[in-house]
Amino acid sequence: MRYLYFTVVLILLTFVEGTQFIAECSDELRRTDHSDIVIEGTVNKIEGKSIDGETYTFITVKADKYLKGQDSDLIIVKQYGNLDRGVIAISITLDYAVDEKVKLYLEKVDEYYQVVCGEMGKTNLNKVEIKQTGESEKELIKENNKSNL
Repeated sequence: MRYLYFTVVLILLTFVEGTQFIAECSDELRRTDHSDIVIEGTVNKIEGKSIDGETYTFITVKADKYLKGQDSDLIIVKQYGNLDRGVIAISITLDYAVDEKVKLYLEKVDEYYQVVCGEMGKTNLNKVEIKQTGESEKELIKENNKSNL
């Protein structure tokens, strides 16, 4: 009975901490507060490496714009696991593509950066560019349909 009680308490604590994490990370101001730098940039290079028997992916991003903090023009983001799904598949591994435009919330860990708040700390700006031009996706679809008539 004592084991069951301990298990239930542990599950509840895990749920409460997970809920708090989601609440903090879903708020952009809190993500920014937890970050050392926030950048908009372009992914230049993706490279998998093994260090001390652990597999990591190193993503080099050319910083086009700093929204918080300052560092060099090239930022290296380190994440556990390899983007090649045949090697290792980890649910917290974020996907990147060369030439992808991204907004990243980053904290400095040792000599590299890591994304804050998991997938909420990375935004693909390629999908957002349409809205920045003032055209909605519906307007683009209407225009495309008119030209196909």
